[in-house]
Amino acid sequence: MEEILDRFFGFLPQRGVFWTAVGTSLFIVVFHYIISKINELLKLPWMKEENQQQRRQILQKQRNENQK
Repeated sequence: MEEILDRFFGFLPQRGVFWTAVGTSLFIVVFHYIISKINELLKLPWMKEENQQQRRQILQKQRNENQK
């Protein structure tokens, strides 16, 4: 069993490199989450999906009224 574990852990990089990669990955994920939240908060009203849907409905109603 120890031999199998030694073979498995033999493929891993050195401890410092491994933790640097884990830390960098964690930083990237957190940074991406923060940026997406900031973008969501700073969206202009016309950029929000619910307002786009309302706009489409209003335009569809106007087109239907114009066709009558």
